[in-house]
Amino acid sequence: MKKICSFVSLLFILNFWSNCFSQMLVDTSFGIKIKNNLIYIDNISVNGLFSSNFVLDTGSELTVLDDDFVSKLKLSTGKKNISVADMEGNISFQKKILIDSLKIGEVLVCNLNGFIADLSSVGEKVDGIIGANFFKDKIWLFDFPTKRIHLLLQIDTNDYKYQIPLKIKKGLPYIDIEIANTVLKNVLIDIGNANRLSLAIKDSTLLKGKSDNDHYYTFLSNSVFNNKQEKVRIKESVFNSIHINKLRVDSCYAIFYGNVRAIGVPFLQESVIIIDYPNKKLYTNGLHQKNELEFGCRFIITEQGKIIVSSIRENSLAVKKGLLLGDELINVTNIELDSLKEMIRDESIYKKMDTETIIKRENNGIFIIIKEK
Repeated sequence: MKKICSFVSLLFILNFWSNCFSQMLVDTSFGIKIKNNLIYIDNISVNGLFSSNFVLDTGSELTVLDDDFVSKLKLSTGKKNISVADMEGNISFQKKILIDSLKIGEVLVCNLNGFIADLSSVGEKVDGIIGANFFKDKIWLFDFPTKRIHLLLQIDTNDYKYQIPLKIKKGLPYIDIEIANTVLKNVLIDIGNANRLSLAIKDSTLLKGKSDNDHYYTFLSNSVFNNKQEKVRIKESVFNSIHINKLRVDSCYAIFYGNVRAIGVPFLQESVIIIDYPNKKLYTNGLHQKNELEFGCRFIITEQGKIIVSSIRENSLAVKKGLLLGDELINVTNIELDSLKEMIRDESIYKKMDTETIIKRENNGIFIIIKEK
């Protein structure tokens, strides 16, 4: 009887690992949603438990599960905590876990290391963050315009104009970029970053005097893993162009924040890219930027909840229309204020500024036609 039980158990284990292995032998894909500049998936199971609320993050070394979600699972936890750091360098200690299986659509990965954290500060409450250890050692095509991610077996490199060298460190993908003849090494390709281009605070000194426009503002920062909230002063700069190997990206802005250099979702979400982890290459036909800089200004939300003009490019339409730094946006074609703030966060506001817009300056309402019909 013991032999029969052992044989059945062996068959179960072999079948489990066969399923894991077989999923890696076929091209497959799954859909994504982009909200507030983060990538969400709603068709995932962890150890067989379904969830509709996970975020993808190539900038996190490990996969993270929210503590409330973990309470529903049976997971193996490590005896020791592990230390993790966020972009600001805040360090916290979290309980290590081992995930038997994690499946997104038809893509199955087994025996995945991770840790437990309170993820209540990640925008909406999420059940977890899919980290870089889910993506490593494979070839992934991120088709942001159609909102699908594909797991590939091979690539026809002739289909892509730009082939950019990658550095893989601890499973994380990095590239080098050049701004104003200054090379910045080890810039993380981070689809868990809601900012377009984040540069380290020290880079502000390297790039001093090389931007088209600079602006400073303060906001409340929430640490992802320990729920600490603190005021952070940010420098935001607009650059005429950025070079990534032979690829030129025009009119891009960056914020100087924390200790990490990273390209985030807004930088990528108009484009198709392939991250080839085994061969350490990034493939694309271009990194097309949203056209908010065509008008020539950007908005931020202050601590007081006001929407103000944070930067204006010289010789832009914004200048011609008379906008000034610090102008407050109070109405765009009768859109409610809360909706405006949501549109500021996901940058869809710039597509709506095609009719009447009301700007407030020194307590006076100024009626401005942003674009002529």
